[in-house]
Amino acid sequence: MKKATAHQRGTVPSSDDEVKKMEAGLHLPPLTSKSEATNQCTEKLLRAVPVPFLVLQPDLRVCTASESFYQTFQLTPAETEGRVIYAISHGKWDIPGLRKLLDEVIVRNHAFNNLEVTHEFDGIGRRTMLLNARRTDTEAGMAEHLLLAIEDITERKQAEEQLRRHHDTFFNLIENAPFGVYVVDEDFRMRQVSAGSQKVFANVRPLIGRDFAEVMHILWPEPFATEAVTRFRHTLKTGEPYVAAPLTEQRADVGAVESYDWKIERVMLPDGQWGVVCYYYDVTEQKRAEDALRAREAQFRFVTDHVPVMILQCDAQARYTFVNAPYAARFHLLPENVAPSA
Repeated sequence: MKKATAHQRGTVPSSDDEVKKMEAGLHLPPLTSKSEATNQCTEKLLRAVPVPFLVLQPDLRVCTASESFYQTFQLTPAETEGRVIYAISHGKWDIPGLRKLLDEVIVRNHAFNNLEVTHEFDGIGRRTMLLNARRTDTEAGMAEHLLLAIEDITERKQAEEQLRRHHDTFFNLIENAPFGVYVVDEDFRMRQVSAGSQKVFANVRPLIGRDFAEVMHILWPEPFATEAVTRFRHTLKTGEPYVAAPLTEQRADVGAVESYDWKIERVMLPDGQWGVVCYYYDVTEQKRAEDALRAREAQFRFVTDHVPVMILQCDAQARYTFVNAPYAARFHLLPENVAPSA
């Protein structure tokens, strides 16, 4: 009967020869050193980093890069690895200011964060990148590698610029409006007041950022102050616009009787929040003129109705435009018989 080997018996081999025989029988691959295995694992991890990422040698040659770097900048490892960073992509990485900062990272171990670079890159055009760099050292404290992380923030910058333009446009439209406009934000605070509104809010200081309900109670008496606040809250919550009936009220702060036409509607503010914008017109002088005209008409009617003579007025087509009470009584005229359109 054939004698079993140490491996077949499941026992521990007792000599180097038996170990070599076991390895040969198992067809094991050559052993990899611990450092080699670690380097391979590290490189795989760096390749998988989801953002553009470069590992540079102290002479600023590229050791490796993430797949995201190759995809973003439309490069291959052959075009990148082993090259000085300033030479890759036909020299497009020779960016003013970047050379000095990378040198400081290597020589002085000065890391930098959030370096914003807008540059024209081959294949992808003009892009804005955010760069962060760190140095790794050997056990002896010497520079070993430079790690460079790159974030493409082009779309974010474009969105910020568009938001800024929208904000500026909105701000200028409100700020320079010659009539009454003001904005209440999502937190129910005064956001902005037009030039044409400054007189109305002259006694409210501070104004911008102040609680809107507090502002209304400074300016107007009850019950109008609370009614207005309720209307604003409803529009802010539901988006339902509101057109107010003509308002004539005595101001709480100055005591003057003033008249306004006003309406409110919900709008999306440049920062993405909801707000309520109020448009109003000060019709106080117009209301006073109308009241004065009605008073004069009433006075004229009273005088003519009480004189002992008949008075009438006709237009070019001989239609009655005015008759006094004695004339109307004498000829049995009704009010509808006396009108310019009769």
